Amino acid sequence: YLVQFLASRGYGILQPQFRGSTGYGETLKLAGKQQWGLAMQNDITDGTKWLVQQNLADSARIAIVGTSGYGGYAALMGAIKEPTLYRCAAAFSPITDLELLRDTREHYLFNDDNMPGSDTDVALLKTYSPAYNADKIGVPILLVHGRKDFTVPVDHTEEMSKSLSLAGKAFEVLYLKQS
Repeated sequence: YLVQFLASRGYGILQPQFRGSTGYGETLKLAGKQQWGLAMQNDITDGTKWLVQQNLADSARIAIVGTSGYGGYAALMGAIKEPTLYRCAAAFSPITDLELLRDTREHYLFNDDNMPGSDTDVALLKTYSPAYNADKIGVPILLVHGRKDFTVPVDHTEEMSKSLSLAGKAFEVLYLKQS
């Protein structure tokens, strides 16, 4: 619904089927195994840069937006890994701490082979966790999360908000009471 809403307001949208996506064959799905913040993120970056190279997007007016779990995570990681590509980022119900995700994954309603495995080194998890990399963000951030979200606990947005504040970054957070 968000893609259609933004498109109806005149925004151009890139919604890639990054590696790890389901419904496009086993090869694409397996290519994303444990690739959060890595190859999966690079797919989004590559698609965005291609749009600019083809003159289909204005490099001075690109935002990255993502919703729920991975989408929100990818929006934040895009702002971290590509500090000059995006002008702002909006993350709705994002996962921001991969260690917290790994340690609580049995409570999630989704099963994602792309998530970090239980044997993943804690230092590596922190390297690819937005909450531990807020200092690398150079664009304004919008965080939106429902207080009653049952897919991604609100703890993730609360942690990211604290990290952004401690890093002195420009951000706004909106907590929804009913969702």
